[in-house]
Amino acid sequence: MRLTVFNGSPRGENSNSKVLLEAFLKGYLKTWGKVTAVHYLREVRDHDVMVRHFIESSNVIIAFPLYVDSMPALVKAFIERLEPYKGSLEGVRLGFVVQSGFPESIHCRAVEKYLFKLSSRLGCQYLGTVVRGGVESIRSGPGWINNKMLSSFTRLGENFGRTGQLDRKLINRLSKRELFPNLYIPLLRILNSSGLLGSFWNKRLKENNVYSGRFARPYQE
Repeated sequence: MRLTVFNGSPRGENSNSKVLLEAFLKGYLKTWGKVTAVHYLREVRDHDVMVRHFIESSNVIIAFPLYVDSMPALVKAFIERLEPYKGSLEGVRLGFVVQSGFPESIHCRAVEKYLFKLSSRLGCQYLGTVVRGGVESIRSGPGWINNKMLSSFTRLGENFGRTGQLDRKLINRLSKRELFPNLYIPLLRILNSSGLLGSFWNKRLKENNVYSGRFARPYQE
């Protein structure tokens, strides 16, 4: 079985999506599976070639980070290039990996529903969507913290290589936690008031010189 992979992160080879895909492919390549190509959608000038590889593939995985409850613009741009082939891609089996910095998977459920409809509209066979929250620290935190998660992605890839399906039990395991239980709410409020929860993002805002505008409401009348 051959697989074509598309990484839709604007960070490209420095992305969290790449880390997850590498873990998945590590398992997949333990089987007889072969990887036709790994494309980075940030290379927008190569989208025409990527579209050709997509429509000629029998198995496709598209991975991307959650952006404003949806997807990065470059992923949307690539999808729009597939519009002329809508309804004629019955030979393509299509799956997705959506990762997010939010620890709760519920943030990704809206785009998951869209991806299910997208597959149907393109005429592809929908393999499923792997949702994983709390991924933003995967490259900066201690390696052991993510071992369990990455091992699950490796098992998912190996199972896919052997069966041609994305294992639903593993998908469900990877997607936890869906929501923080009510028991956590008081603790989260304390952490939020202390500034600990926002320290990571505040650092990023300062690095990009937008910290002073973090509470801006440009569309408020």
